[in-house]
Amino acid sequence: MYDLVAGVVEMMHQLRIYEIFEQNKAAFHDRFRDHAARIMKSYGFDIIAMWESKTNDRTEFVYLLAMSRRCLELGDSLGPMKNGRRSRSLRTLSMVT
Repeated sequence: MYDLVAGVVEMMHQLRIYEIFEQNKAAFHDRFRDHAARIMKSYGFDIIAMWESKTNDRTEFVYLLAMSRRCLELGDSLGPMKNGRRSRSLRTLSMVT
């Protein structure tokens, strides 16, 4: 939520899209479930939904995250980004609600 008077972001949503490959798809899902999701939850990120999208030439893992202002502030304090990025996703779409 964005407070127009105070100019404060209360909640943000991100749609993250990763390309995954058939030969390591099971390992990707296992690692996401056992590690990434647990770590995100510990920092207060909520995974709203996740699914796979498949076209003729690619399979994508897509998930929607919700995060509070506290999570956004925490993300800013994580330090410098490696190679200009914190994530190796194909696309990330952020939306303030």
